Amino acid sequence: MKDRKRKPDSRKNIVFNIQSIILSVLMAISLVTIIVMGLLLYHRFKLALEKTAVDNTEATVEATVDRLNADLLDIRQIINGANYNVVQQFDISSREFSEQFSLLYETNSDKIQSLALYDPKGNLIASEPVAAEKKNVKVQTQEWYKNAEDAIENIHFSTPHIQELFEDGSYRYQWVVSLSRYVDVNKGETPETGILLLDMKYSVIRDVMKQINDCSGGIYYYLTSQDGEMIYHPRGTELNRGLFEENSLEAAKYEDGTYEIRSGGQNETVIVGSVAYTGWKMIGVVPESVQAANYKTSVTMYLLLFWFLWSCFWRETSWFPGRYPNRSGSWMLPSRPTRQEENRISISAAPRRSAIWDILCRSPMNRSKN
Repeated sequence: MKDRKRKPDSRKNIVFNIQSIILSVLMAISLVTIIVMGLLLYHRFKLALEKTAVDNTEATVEATVDRLNADLLDIRQIINGANYNVVQQFDISSREFSEQFSLLYETNSDKIQSLALYDPKGNLIASEPVAAEKKNVKVQTQEWYKNAEDAIENIHFSTPHIQELFEDGSYRYQWVVSLSRYVDVNKGETPETGILLLDMKYSVIRDVMKQINDCSGGIYYYLTSQDGEMIYHPRGTELNRGLFEENSLEAAKYEDGTYEIRSGGQNETVIVGSVAYTGWKMIGVVPESVQAANYKTSVTMYLLLFWFLWSCFWRETSWFPGRYPNRSGSWMLPSRPTRQEENRISISAAPRRSAIWDILCRSPMNRSKN
């Protein structure tokens, strides 16, 4: 009698072990599949974030270069208008010259700080809005003056500096970018030459650059001359104090495009664009720290996705056919339904059982009876 009781129990254990193995294999395969899919999605998401950051920076650099080109073109047109329509058109000793020279400044005073005309010896001929020069100013030694004398056909742009030519009574330091060019001066029947100076307000450049840096999300943009001299940087104060370093000398040598460089001990993606006529370089920098922040976002998304997929998988496997907990909390196989239950199931049009259900749920006792 004891042997007969143990035999059915052993058969039940064998069926239970087979079912457990099948379920474990399915869970392992599903888990590996979820992990592999998650890693692939993470990698694609990481590459997409990097590409999006670079693409957005390239678009910003291109749009900002176009805007600077338009603003600087307006300034060049002002100095050309002063040359062709005023300096060469009217005698510098006439009233018309003074009126037109003053009118040109007043019309464009939102963009220019001052407008002045010098003779070849550095003497002031006319200026707006202030006619009083500061003492001991030698314009012939200044860079804008020497550049105009060296290349008489071009308009020359200086780097930002404090204007130190005129007394305006406000005792404020005005930051300007000087434009200068060699001009022919109308002085009666005697042809003469001179240097025309236009000081553009630095705010024309600063406002454009500040606007794109205020909403860049860790990516920053700066402007440098073709020699690497800084024109604008969002961390200019830190640069001047030596608290921050920028590889502007190297970046200024690059042609327009996207580059991977190493600066300050970290990798950076640098996007370079050239400003027309001036040779200035507009540079957008995507630091490694910004990319790392994007990686953290992608990791979070990956973990959430993994948790969601695993939850869905566990929900499905918890309803695996043929397994349910008994009162003791262990898992067991259901017994074959009685004849009355089978009749009731057939009347209620129960769904068809799968082949796996028939194999796993057919107990040894029922097979022995049959």
